[in-house]
Amino acid sequence: MRVDFINPFINATRNVMQTMAGIREFRKAELNAEHELRAHFDVSAVIGLTGAARGTIVLSFTENIAKEMLSRLIGETVTTFDKSVCDAVGEMVNIIAGSASGELSRGTDAVIERSIPSVVLGRGHSIQHPPHIPCINIFFRTEVGEFAMQVSFKSS
Repeated sequence: MRVDFINPFINATRNVMQTMAGIREFRKAELNAEHELRAHFDVSAVIGLTGAARGTIVLSFTENIAKEMLSRLIGETVTTFDKSVCDAVGEMVNIIAGSASGELSRGTDAVIERSIPSVVLGRGHSIQHPPHIPCINIFFRTEVGEFAMQVSFKSS
C-alpha cells in the first residue's frame, strides 16, 4: 500500500481529533503491516469502502478513552460506557473515512463510497481482513491515551 493512500487517513484522524475532541497532543506511535488488528481495545468502529477503492477502515479505543473523547466532544463528563459512546465512535470513523476518501479522489473522477459504520465491542477483540487486501495498523498517542486505526483497502 502506498504512503499517499495512508496519509489522507492519518491527516483526517488528526483533524477530527483536534477539532472535534479538542485533542492537542497527537502523534503517531507505531505503524505496522498486519492483516489483523490485535490490540487491547474495547470498542472498534468499522466502515467499508467501495468504488475506486475497496476495503475497510477501523478505529479502536479503550472504553475510557472513548468516554473521554465523547466528553470533550459534547463538553460534559461522560461516566457511563453506553450507546452514545458507541455512536460517537461510529460517527468519528465515518467522518474520518469521508474526509480521507475525499482527499484521495480530489482531482480525479474516482468515487469512493462508504458503508454505514458498525461498532464491535469486547475487550481484546480483533478485526481480521482478507489476506489479499493490504492492511496497515497505525497507533496514535494523545494526552487522553492511545488508540489505533487500521486502513485496509486497495484501489479498484
